[in-house]
Amino acid sequence: MGCADKQIDLARLLVKSRRKLKRGLLHQLLTGERRFPEFQDSPWIESCLGDVAKRVTRTNSGGSSHALTISGRIGFVDQRKYFSKMIAGESIGDSWLIKRGEFAYNRSLMKGYPFGATKRLDECDEGVVSKLYIVFSISEPGALDSNFLVHLFEAGVLNRQLCRISNLGSRAHGLLNVVTSDFFGMKVQLPSLPEQQRIAAALGTLDGEIQLLADLHAAMKEQKKGLMQQLLTGKIRVPESLLKEAAHA
Repeated sequence: MGCADKQIDLARLLVKSRRKLKRGLLHQLLTGERRFPEFQDSPWIESCLGDVAKRVTRTNSGGSSHALTISGRIGFVDQRKYFSKMIAGESIGDSWLIKRGEFAYNRSLMKGYPFGATKRLDECDEGVVSKLYIVFSISEPGALDSNFLVHLFEAGVLNRQLCRISNLGSRAHGLLNVVTSDFFGMKVQLPSLPEQQRIAAALGTLDGEIQLLADLHAAMKEQKKGLMQQLLTGKIRVPESLLKEAAHA
């Protein structure tokens, strides 16, 4: 088992090192601290979020029953799976209808997201969310790349501004009192669209590597667990010759 343990530990260390690399690159790439050589001479432009994104106030008039909630760690999740029940209840008709590719800001405090979480709906074609959420879409696709915006929010680049516009004295059960106009008034520093796409692609590739290594680590641990179970129950027996060899090693 010693060799297997070493391989499992190596996979764990690779995941840890890739995550550390991403944490360092996130802030540097998303703030212009580190640039790709081909974009060095291209300036970044400051815009209000409301200049490149627009609020979506599409009510659930069609009667969709696919109620969603935002988890900081997971993203959009089905309320029935996440809470083991439908908490929207009879108010589900008085909700926002969000479609694939659109964003929503959950003003609730949650672990790892002290100023709420903004996520893009990628998991399904549409669903309904509470009207306490701020739902929005990109209004200027020629100025803002959707994947770049995903990374911008996930990295917490706008957290300092969210902190300023959060009325912490008016919390109600962990809900931040962020005014919609203040949310869209936040300033975002944007490079050219090609540079945004280059940054998003680099971070996306790194995310893919991290996920692949994490899956490998989990599979190796599960494989070892299964092998140990079979050895301990006698379903698999170690040849006596190997036991003797190990004893004299």
